[in-house]
Amino acid sequence: MPGGFSLQITGLQELAAYATQLAVNIKPSLIVAISQIFDVGANRMRSDCPVRTGNLKRSITLNKTAEGSILVQINITAKYAGFVNFGTVRMRPRPFATNGYNLILSEMKRITFT
Repeated sequence: MPGGFSLQITGLQELAAYATQLAVNIKPSLIVAISQIFDVGANRMRSDCPVRTGNLKRSITLNKTAEGSILVQINITAKYAGFVNFGTVRMRPRPFATNGYNLILSEMKRITFT
């Protein structure tokens, strides 16, 4: 039977330091890219939004957290937004929010850093 076996891994501290520095360098670019993508997505939702009174379109808001954070939200506060977007038994869907959401997803997949 073979004697023993040992395994030694070196460089983990250096790898952790490199990963931390990489995150620090990428974060500002990532914040800008995500913010721009959500701006475009919110604008797409507003442009695709059907307008009768304008209430639904005005209810589409973009919220960003303080600088240095990556949280961005699009809120649609009109209570009937889901009925308009997805339709009802008596009304065809008008996917203004879905179109903006899909645009955001496709653009997020394209983020690259050079």
